Amino acid sequence: MLEALQPRWIFVINTKNKTIEELLNNMDRETRRIIKVNERYNIECREISYDEITKFKDITKHTGDRREFIDRPLSYYQDMYNSFHDSGILKIVFAELNTNKTLDELKKEKNEFENDYQERKNKHDNHVIQMNEKKYEQKQKEVENNINRLENKIKEVEELKEKYGEIITLGGVLFLIYGKEVVALVGGSYKEFMDFQSAYYLYYKMIKYAVDNNYDRYNFYGITGNFSENNPLYGLYSFKKDFGGEVVELIGEFDLIISKPFYYIG
Repeated sequence: MLEALQPRWIFVINTKNKTIEELLNNMDRETRRIIKVNERYNIECREISYDEITKFKDITKHTGDRREFIDRPLSYYQDMYNSFHDSGILKIVFAELNTNKTLDELKKEKNEFENDYQERKNKHDNHVIQMNEKKYEQKQKEVENNINRLENKIKEVEELKEKYGEIITLGGVLFLIYGKEVVALVGGSYKEFMDFQSAYYLYYKMIKYAVDNNYDRYNFYGITGNFSENNPLYGLYSFKKDFGGEVVELIGEFDLIISKPFYYIG
């Protein structure tokens, strides 16, 4: 578990004088792949208004129930928004799936694989060029697998569109932007949309925001100080680590005792 409500350990990326290309190159290969997939499938990131905070609260509640962490009440997020949004300190950003755009992209990609398959088959059958039979079969099988994968994905997105509508909110994060850093304070995602891994793209977009606006640091915020793979919360650290960056240990949380009798009674 985290040591206190205010974490002692955080994970940060130094964005000072860095380009987004440099930071991408420093990320884990799988993280880069997921970001590119999210981009190709038109995951969109949008800052929300005050009227949508109840939806953000619904996201954090679902995530808190799933991951067993204490969520803040709705009034906390509303008060935070009222206090800090207009000054530019606070942004709540949603990751959304535009099902129409995603379906267009999936069908386009599937069509390209089908054309590739047919073109290679024609060349093979008509002996247009000399082909290694084993390599030909392997390549055609690989393309078939991609076509089947895309057909399944198209079916999945069509079902999601029918159930949830054209625009689907996948998750969201509350960011604080102050001084020289961008802080990902709290957020979450819906379990039923976890396969889209939208958190990767949402964090990437805000890392890019930090770079584009000359902030020195992107702060992923809390992790535990236990870096063993047996730690139940190791995944939280592993996810953030794969973006590149480093662990920072803060001084910790302490009580300033004003009245010893009342302190020990409490």
